Amino acid sequence: MSHSETTGLSQEIPKIFFSAGEPSGDIHAASLIQEIRRVIPDAECVGYGGPEMAKAGCCILFDMTQMAIMWFARIAARLFQFRRLVCDAQKYFAEQNVKAVVLVDFPGFNWWIAAAAKKCGIPVYYYMPPQIWAWGQWRIKKMEKYVDAVFTCLPFETRWYSQHGCRVIEIGHPFIEEAKHQTFDADLVEQLRREHPAILAVLPGSRDQEITSNLKEILQAVKRIRAKYPEIQPIIGALREPQVPVIKNFLEKAGLQEIPILTHQTQELIRAAKVCIAVSGSVSMELMIHRVPTVIYYRLNPLAYQVQRFFRRVRYITLVNILGVDLLTPEDIYYQTRIAPNDYSDKDKDNMVFPEFLTPKNRAAEAAEAISFWLKSPKDYEQCRIQLGRIHQSMETGENPFHTAAKELKQYFPEPEDSSVGMNTLHYFENPAEDIKTDSHADFSLSASPAVQERDTAKDNVSEKEMTAGTPESSHSVHIVFDHW
Repeated sequence: MSHSETTGLSQEIPKIFFSAGEPSGDIHAASLIQEIRRVIPDAECVGYGGPEMAKAGCCILFDMTQMAIMWFARIAARLFQFRRLVCDAQKYFAEQNVKAVVLVDFPGFNWWIAAAAKKCGIPVYYYMPPQIWAWGQWRIKKMEKYVDAVFTCLPFETRWYSQHGCRVIEIGHPFIEEAKHQTFDADLVEQLRREHPAILAVLPGSRDQEITSNLKEILQAVKRIRAKYPEIQPIIGALREPQVPVIKNFLEKAGLQEIPILTHQTQELIRAAKVCIAVSGSVSMELMIHRVPTVIYYRLNPLAYQVQRFFRRVRYITLVNILGVDLLTPEDIYYQTRIAPNDYSDKDKDNMVFPEFLTPKNRAAEAAEAISFWLKSPKDYEQCRIQLGRIHQSMETGENPFHTAAKELKQYFPEPEDSSVGMNTLHYFENPAEDIKTDSHADFSLSASPAVQERDTAKDNVSEKEMTAGTPESSHSVHIVFDHW
């Protein structure tokens, strides 16, 4: 096969473009990609993501998980890089045979990707959609404008998006299915339980900024707990190796150098733990599944705390607490006031399954007392575990969320006439020919986007001469696209 023919094949291969920016999104996207490879063998998955997506068979154009950041100042510092990635994605959409775009959380960046895809008439799906129902509800207008369908994960999320006019496809929460197939080191879990019968897991967050903002005060709470219950053994879980020196520095300053750190072993730590202190995040779902009573701690600076009060509409920042309330009194999920109160009401505190502290000040003493409440009362400890079991049971739908999502995407991939062109043919070029066109016969009638039909009509009108044009002989292949950024 000639060089120009290989380039043409590269562009003709039907693709699903993913964009995931968080480590948790990387994991959930990887599970969907694995199912897509099974259900749609002729689809090639490409896009922005992380190492888990790459392991699942996605061609990663840029590792976004290293850029998982929050708050305005930090985002502004990388605005130019984000904008460049969007421009490169739009160019990729124009040159390649992208059948659908799947966004995974990370809304600040992914709205731009969605807009770029819509300009090219490509249908857009949001998988693990942003928690618009929780804060910044005006963003629903962007969802309506740029997204063809939302893969919803939670019962109240489905209701909310439906009520606001979005097309929703309820698939269930991916983590519930992933938990059934997780592999972990059972010997390590047994060893931890044998050596430390009462483990306090400390999970300081997946983002570096979460560790620097929260770990100092969390360790103060740990000190208080150990003073009262010396049999408790704290163990810290680190997501990535580069975070270990930062954690060790905090431990030295707190005089707690003896506390061990486990890296890449959060699953094992959670399974072995009796109780936990964690920074708010998707880890709360894993703690719920394994029924580990947990205190959620999230420290903000005073300005950020006041700002979030204007945006936040839900009473809790912890998904487990929201799910718990939804089982009993769904109307209590949201605040009815325009501005969230300065602190939780007594009723809100009573409804918490996981005591949570979203705070602009040091509340380490209260966090320690919340853990102590379970340690001193086996009855209350067991009651919390029973509540977690009920919430978990309510999340079991009996359906595989990845299969449901993959079946929806399959509509853009008609049965191939020639199976020799498939997802396992991976060829990329730095300088794809501008004049190569691809003929797509996918049926886009099910999409809400008229632009998709316009795009295919335009492609069908391309002349045969244009269809067979080759690439310049000077083009040369690279194994990872856009690596030169």
